[in-house]
Amino acid sequence: MIRECSSCGAVVEFPEGNVSISCSYCASPLVDSQRAKEAVSAVAPFRIQRSVAEQKLKEHLAGHFWAPAEVRKGMVRDHLLQGVLVPFWVFQGVARSHFTAGVGIHWWRTETYVDDKGNVRTRQVRETEWFTHSGSAICALDGQLVSASTGLPEEESNALEPFDLGRAEPFDARLVSGWSAELPSIGRDSADQTCVQEVRDSEAVRVASRLIPGDETRLKSIQTQVDIDEATLVMLPVWMASYRHGDEVYRQLVNGQTGLCVGEVPTSRLKVLTAVVGGLLVALVIAHMVSLWN
Repeated sequence: MIRECSSCGAVVEFPEGNVSISCSYCASPLVDSQRAKEAVSAVAPFRIQRSVAEQKLKEHLAGHFWAPAEVRKGMVRDHLLQGVLVPFWVFQGVARSHFTAGVGIHWWRTETYVDDKGNVRTRQVRETEWFTHSGSAICALDGQLVSASTGLPEEESNALEPFDLGRAEPFDARLVSGWSAELPSIGRDSADQTCVQEVRDSEAVRVASRLIPGDETRLKSIQTQVDIDEATLVMLPVWMASYRHGDEVYRQLVNGQTGLCVGEVPTSRLKVLTAVVGGLLVALVIAHMVSLWN
């Protein structure tokens, strides 16, 4: 997609999949409104500004003592955080489950025994009697999220949730202008499969933990049918920072609404080695002092 910059008149090419960029000549924000509006239903603006996100990230990395100092400092140096409006599929629908389970009911019996001194005593012993239980459950899907970007794998996007979809506004180029934004690179078919599997997994957990009576429970089987009524595309705010350490690239993500930080942090081999050597030296000193006392 090629268009003319409205500020300086330069001809600018949009990278494939991007709908919001900055002009290379004058840094003016440019939005391919037509393509974006055709695909995107709504946009949730950033609530956490860059300075706040950087502070959240500093606090998050400070908690990783074993991380290399250069990584902890480098992640928040030179404004590495980039604000990205990431596309997500938002599903509406319903899940219906049928399940069977084992229900354990506790009861107590009195037991007579002889103690070590030969005295006859009694004690209460707990027993569990098991019954078979079956049932059904229904759950409405209201805003089930699936990442629509190959750049943000589903596992990472799940860790970033929740997002407040109530703050999403109908697509307007002004909400996207100035931010990096992309069109979906994961289609509906793939997203539908991910949605169905995640709902089935979450329903198994919900049924097992909340819907089976008894003192003890064992979920034996569950079949969940997921009916998707609607799927819309919404752009959600994420701050991203990447840092190369050795041969690996590590990335930290900050939820642009809540400030939640997630991401893998490497371990410093030097710190671990120093701690191990230090521990061995302390152990040797203690052992030497004990031998002198003896």
